[in-house]
Amino acid sequence: MTVNTALKDSSIESYGSVDRPDKDWEDPLKNKDPEKSAEPLSTLGQLLNLPRSCGMWFVGLERNFGMELLLAIFAAEHLIKGFDHGVGSDATSFLFKLYHVEAVNVQTYTAVKAMPWSLKPAIGALSDLFPILGYRKAPYIIMSSIIGIGCYIAIGVDFSTSIPIEFCVIMLMGCNVQGSVCDLLTEAQYSERLSEKPKHGPDLVSFVWLGQTLMSLVASLIIGPLLSIGGPHLVFLICVVPAAVVLWPMSRNYLGERYQTAKESAEMRAWFLSVWEVFVPVIAVLVGAIALTICGLTIHNKLVRLIIALLCLALVLASINVALRPEISRIISFYIVQSAVHVSFSGASFYFYTDTEDELPGGPHFSKTFFTTVLGIVSAVCSLIGLWMYIKWFKHWGYRKILYVTNVVLCIAYLLDIVQFTRLNKRIGVNDHIFCLGSHTVQRLVARIAWMPQVLVLSQMCPKGLEGTMYAILAGSANFGGSIASFIGAYLLHISGVNPRGTLGDAAQLSFLWLPCVVSAIMPALMVLLIPYMIPDIAQTGAVLVEDPSSPSLGSPLSRWLAHRRGATAWSRPIDTNSG
Repeated sequence: MTVNTALKDSSIESYGSVDRPDKDWEDPLKNKDPEKSAEPLSTLGQLLNLPRSCGMWFVGLERNFGMELLLAIFAAEHLIKGFDHGVGSDATSFLFKLYHVEAVNVQTYTAVKAMPWSLKPAIGALSDLFPILGYRKAPYIIMSSIIGIGCYIAIGVDFSTSIPIEFCVIMLMGCNVQGSVCDLLTEAQYSERLSEKPKHGPDLVSFVWLGQTLMSLVASLIIGPLLSIGGPHLVFLICVVPAAVVLWPMSRNYLGERYQTAKESAEMRAWFLSVWEVFVPVIAVLVGAIALTICGLTIHNKLVRLIIALLCLALVLASINVALRPEISRIISFYIVQSAVHVSFSGASFYFYTDTEDELPGGPHFSKTFFTTVLGIVSAVCSLIGLWMYIKWFKHWGYRKILYVTNVVLCIAYLLDIVQFTRLNKRIGVNDHIFCLGSHTVQRLVARIAWMPQVLVLSQMCPKGLEGTMYAILAGSANFGGSIASFIGAYLLHISGVNPRGTLGDAAQLSFLWLPCVVSAIMPALMVLLIPYMIPDIAQTGAVLVEDPSSPSLGSPLSRWLAHRRGATAWSRPIDTNSG
């Protein structure tokens, strides 16, 4: 999302200096002559050589991209998205339990607090249109981090739970504002650096994802003991430290941003106006997110909440299908609807798994350590295994085939929850901990395999010159579908009479938890009927945009109407752009 014009290097006085290596660096110890290469190392030899290999790999990253960029990524992606987001998500459920929030409201509040992740398109457009002091990323990261730090402190110091729960939800939104802004703008900046050295791009992307996974594992290891020692408030106080660390590299311009002049900012705004049709979905998602936030915090009628959520979903789908080209709109509409129908009942299932014997006689009674640490580690490991399985067996499948299989398997996997919610596993002699680990493993593995082609197809739907902008629009819209799923789940719990709150009456409230789960298991199967009409019959390596791949609106109803009115082509781009 940057204009490809000559930009002035940032100075030490104005924003800090950055070391930007000019030449690609290769491992000097690597044998370049295949005829002189040594014999393959044994498994033991490979393990013993692993520290040296990792060290040289990191040295290569440092030489090619600079230590400052790696430190910025570590602070924004590893600490904020990997650690803070991991421990914060787990701590939030126990925070709601301290307040005895009804499960129906937990569903709604969970969607509201995560709304900043749906606002990535608006955040990206704002930072590009209105740079601060000539910089488009770091100032926004710094401001969002100050908001995040304040919100973490506000939640962490209130050990008495005296502040209203709605205020807590707003503070949780503030924490996610930091996570969303840091993730989007850091990703945009290192994507620009990748374009300079594409040969080493996989290494940098691996560094980002490996660091996130390792920090999420660290988060899983400590979250259980922390909750047992000091409850969720202690966890949020600890999150202040990583949230504050990001201020140092961003204030020193470790991202390596270039100064943008007033003229270049004007050119950027002019270019945005020339492609305004693309931002119709941005406005729709922004309006929908605001409406859902206000609805979730102020309206208590469950049916009204559902109606507003479905109207917002219709608004977003309509904007996408009106403004974007059919090849894009059909696919992203499918993934939005698929996210919306993959309904989770985490608000109720959390109470089912963690209630005490007094609250739910005969229940699983999972400890905080098992529910957060053990299941968290299993989730992280399953994500890695699922990624490996996808690369080994599924990356050559077509989009339709992998969607058929994963949707059907997920439906079957969701039925496993019903076995536990009806206590059938106990009647056949299967321990709750063992059964939950098994069902959790299957669901996470399949979900990871299903997620990979979605990421791939989203990247393939980004027109040239608009990669960063379009990816933010597509990913934000998909995240919006997940928020709709929480509202649908809340209403299904309500009409099923399932509304526990972590008190002595939970046994009666949870007796029909299996009923909405049957509905949630059936809904993904219905998506199979839409696959032939909305997903192209191509391999995952095939091109999604064949004709005029630089146009995001070719053939859209809006572009055809505009072309008819002005008697010109519906798409023009006055200046070149880079991805961001």
